[in-house]
Amino acid sequence: MRSSRTKSEEASIKLLSEMLLSKGKIVSIDDEIVDKPDAVLVVDGKRVAVECTIFTPQNVMLNYFGFEWIEGRFRRFYLPQEPHMWIRKSINRKSYSIDEYKIRSSSEEVWLIAHAGFMSLKVGELEPSWEVCGFAAGVRDSDCHFDRVYVINELEKNIVCIYSKERGYCIKDIDSLIFPEDTIPIEIISFGRVKAVDLGGGKPGIRINVNDMHDQVFFQPLDGRYSIDYEKEIRKYNLSKSPKKGMFATRKA
Repeated sequence: MRSSRTKSEEASIKLLSEMLLSKGKIVSIDDEIVDKPDAVLVVDGKRVAVECTIFTPQNVMLNYFGFEWIEGRFRRFYLPQEPHMWIRKSINRKSYSIDEYKIRSSSEEVWLIAHAGFMSLKVGELEPSWEVCGFAAGVRDSDCHFDRVYVINELEKNIVCIYSKERGYCIKDIDSLIFPEDTIPIEIISFGRVKAVDLGGGKPGIRINVNDMHDQVFFQPLDGRYSIDYEKEIRKYNLSKSPKKGMFATRKA
């Protein structure tokens, strides 16, 4: 077992604690436990085991596609955005350990926090964001035994309770929610080493070896109902006058 938490786990737990404190809860952290579960919070005297799952691009590629990105070579990745699949698979895998978490941490409840990278998490009077709908659909379609499921956006310091046993889902009419509908967006991400350079006059900049830009990795959707012909879509994308419209996987016939 690990002797410390990752930075993403620390950020997730800190944000959850701050949110609970802002609601008038009395919160402390039992730092004796940092793995399986990732943390134990004492909330108004009740011990709660907290398990984290991370959905940054690197984690998604590793945990769901078995692809480990190694630093060095500059690469471009084409990654389907599937919050419904990521959370469902994570919950189904971690639910087997809930009793173990409770026993090991002497906790009454177990909560899951999903670190959603920088995805938009909006819930309010207007329609919830596409990402929130995806996470809610994924929890609904999973074998969920967690008492609560939270999703966080670290950059915006935003946290949303997607589901709780007490109050249900953050989305009305969860049973009628269809997600995704006709398409799944593809995020195009570039990773690699860059070199810091002086652009002149003391102005800093970066340099990328463009000879490495041909090194591309393509992922098909985890959701088997969808697929994408990358050769065809990249050709359309490059010829498009509005490339910001993006690239999408479509539902199979």
